[in-house]
Amino acid sequence: MSSPLSGVQALLFDVFGTVVDWHGSVTKELERVGKQHGTPPMVSHVGLSWR
Repeated sequence: MSSPLSGVQALLFDVFGTVVDWHGSVTKELERVGKQHGTPPMVSHVGLSWR
């Protein structure tokens, strides 16, 4: 009896945003840099635009 996955050659899935917390990391860094340079806190918007 053959395995139901015997014909599978590759398994692909998107992890960016599901497994990787890119928004939290980018937002935190933008907040840090913004405080150093006196920039207004629009980091969530900038983070989403960067994506």
